[in-house]
Amino acid sequence: MPWESVRDWLLFVIAVCGGGMALAPAPRDDLTPAEAWCTGVAFAVGLLGGAVFAVYLSGVGLGWIGGGYVVLAGAALVRRGSVAALCRDATVRELLSTWALTSVVLLVLVATVASYSGGAWMIDWEEHYRRARLFLHLQSEDAEFRRFFPFTARPPLANLADAALLWVTGAAFARHQVQMLLLNSLAFLPVALFARRFGGGRAAIAATAAGVLLLPLFLQNATYPWTKLITAFFVLAGLHLLCARAETPRRVVLGFALLTLGSLTHYSACVWLLAFGGAWLGSNGARWREPAFRRTVGLAAATAAALFLPWLGYGIIHYGVATTFLANSTVTGFARMGLGENLAAIGQKLWYTFVPPVGRIRELAVFAQTNPWTRFHDAAFTFYQTNLVFAFGTPTLALLATMWARRDWRPQVPHGRLWLWAIPAVVVLGIAVHGTVEVLGVAHICLQPLVLLGLALAASRLPRVLADGDARSLRVLLAALAAVDFALGIALHYAGCALQLGRGDGMTLAAYAAGLDPVAQFNLDRKLVGGQPFLADLLPVPWWAAQAVLLAIVVLQLARARRLATAQSES
Repeated sequence: MPWESVRDWLLFVIAVCGGGMALAPAPRDDLTPAEAWCTGVAFAVGLLGGAVFAVYLSGVGLGWIGGGYVVLAGAALVRRGSVAALCRDATVRELLSTWALTSVVLLVLVATVASYSGGAWMIDWEEHYRRARLFLHLQSEDAEFRRFFPFTARPPLANLADAALLWVTGAAFARHQVQMLLLNSLAFLPVALFARRFGGGRAAIAATAAGVLLLPLFLQNATYPWTKLITAFFVLAGLHLLCARAETPRRVVLGFALLTLGSLTHYSACVWLLAFGGAWLGSNGARWREPAFRRTVGLAAATAAALFLPWLGYGIIHYGVATTFLANSTVTGFARMGLGENLAAIGQKLWYTFVPPVGRIRELAVFAQTNPWTRFHDAAFTFYQTNLVFAFGTPTLALLATMWARRDWRPQVPHGRLWLWAIPAVVVLGIAVHGTVEVLGVAHICLQPLVLLGLALAASRLPRVLADGDARSLRVLLAALAAVDFALGIALHYAGCALQLGRGDGMTLAAYAAGLDPVAQFNLDRKLVGGQPFLADLLPVPWWAAQAVLLAIVVLQLARARRLATAQSES
């Protein structure tokens, strides 16, 4: 079993990370090697998913899925000089090695998850697995999806890429856990790029790795096999291309292409596409008279349409217009209420997402349970996932507040007016589009990229704090806050997922499950009914050992960030 996990990891590294080098746009004055590789990784995911979708639509044998891998291998052979150049680039090497180490830590964490628990998260982990199996013709669509959501309620790209990887490794649930975790872990790449752009220098990559490994929202979404974090990867990679001083037609087209791939992964990316796309077009209003600018916008729109229309056409042809456009929970939720009710509901959604749910948790029957430790776990999990303030993590909040107080908060990013308009629009739209009023908040649906942008800004300044001899008090404060987040949002969570939180010696699983909340009981029941062992069943790792590994890597990355920052200041 350990060998199989290593094999899965190597497949991903070769196919997605290596394939990203083969598909990377040529680095030029307007595109750094690291940006080119990150874009190529996005295209590799899109290519593998597109190959599966083409096979699914055409009805040919599953062996044709290998065509995606053949294309990647051919591209690597034809462009071997470009691949070698990217491999020699210091920033690309550091990004790849730091991501690799981070992904291994995440794999250790997911090997402690005996069953999913935390807040009201249920069904999604099973549904996404069934969607990937559907594309491999391992189950019937109608028989399996009617009790979840209509098939067109969610876009397919991450499930298609997952299916492409499972076609090689085998479609067991443990293999699905590994591949979805690796896909989600890609969100680290654009976060690190933003931290460098915000002024973090060489040390920013290590600081970002430490930051994401101490951020409950990142860890919990990375180890839960759904598609929100891989969506954040596409969104942030696209924004990094769009928001640059060297705004060239190539960056514009590639940026909107990546935002479109994000929309094909999870519809929450549409919020970012609308907000930033609209703000970008508005900020360039004076350039509409230029034929070159109009051609660039037209090419970006045509590229986005070419990427999105196959999925849209498939939905209309097979399910009709109504099911294709009205199946999403946002549409169905708004359709149940009138205009006045919807406007009032938006105010409630904003309130619930910004104000911590201290008293609201106790009112929900879904959290009723006799185990006090798991009750505390659900409350802490909800704070870090659904509340927009605590989602950033308390160390990030403290560092951002310090930067603001010292007037050191302005990141080195052009188009300040664009961000000034787009970020508030993202916050309002990202909360408002949720179809129903969730009393616990909805920060984790559309606003994960925003949280990661905040982390990137904090990570850009963290190396300077670590190397500054006069910042001892701030370092002590950040360490104390990180310890609180680790205890409440990470250690507590994975002890709960290991089914060990408050479990006495000799307590049977049935007796322990009886004290859990209905959601955790449902998840455990679905696992037992499905009969598919988790990675934790095949390669069990004690939850406390996984936490020790995580802390060791965090200390290692912080030490590296401090060393690089010190060397930079001395030079």
